[in-house]
Amino acid sequence: MQKTVRRSASLLFVLTLAAAIVIPTVADPISQITGGSADSGNSGSDQAAAAENYALSEDVSGVGEPNGEDLVRIIVEVDTPSLLEYANEKGITVAEAMSTSEGVRTLKKIESLSESAEKALSPYIVEKEFSYNAVLSGFSATIRYKNLSKFEEDPRVERVTLSDTYEEPQAITENQVNVDGTTGIFDSTVVDYDGTGTVVAVLDTGTDYTHEVFDMELDDTQTAITKDDVASVAASLAATSLSAANDESIDEDNLYLTTKLPYAYDYADGDDNVYPAEAHGTHVAGIIIITCGREKYKSKISTPSRG
Repeated sequence: MQKTVRRSASLLFVLTLAAAIVIPTVADPISQITGGSADSGNSGSDQAAAAENYALSEDVSGVGEPNGEDLVRIIVEVDTPSLLEYANEKGITVAEAMSTSEGVRTLKKIESLSESAEKALSPYIVEKEFSYNAVLSGFSATIRYKNLSKFEEDPRVERVTLSDTYEEPQAITENQVNVDGTTGIFDSTVVDYDGTGTVVAVLDTGTDYTHEVFDMELDDTQTAITKDDVASVAASLAATSLSAANDESIDEDNLYLTTKLPYAYDYADGDDNVYPAEAHGTHVAGIIIITCGREKYKSKISTPSRG
């Protein structure tokens, strides 16, 4: 029978992993060391040792072929249908197949053939990793690349897939952000950009407009949205309609709070009371607009903000 070796950035490898995760009762992972062979004359037995003594070779970069002594991972498919193939043939689900007598026999045949292949090839297996019987029939293992042909040539094996190896992403725990130790706010005193001409809309839990960071008044040359601007559009705003539905009338005097908070409305309750029951909105708005000349507030973003 023809056998192929290919790298598994492929659907086969993805489905194999899915089978081990989604159907653990069908494809339980096995992490065991097969150890040396009883055939003392086989040189391959010297290669079977505790897996923790090995790490995948750093030389295997995914470009070109590995070297003979490199440790590689393979997926070995034995020559018998998987449970999924049986289920598809019968037009039933995998779960339904597991409850049939023929489905049980299919699983037993996969287990028997896989164990037979594993036993025969144990001198060349450094670590046995997972068993598969749902999406495919077989197992995965870590081996020396030079022994790959032993698996390809075994009469019980239908196909061998050489698996790509990926490093697990590592979390970065060291915080390099420049934060003021007193306020916990980003210290932007060395940043040239000051946010001039920018208007930021904040949709959040409301704003404590009585807080000192919002009481700094800007002159007309610094203000992006004036009270007259709000007055010119107030009649067409959704806020006006929402308040009218609650039998309330609002205008620019309700919506315009300060030059730092030129527009604020409570869309959740349909009124102009934006004083918060929870502090998150104030936190967010404060980070955006703090620049009141007070030393303890060091953010340089000085934009008028919509609350």
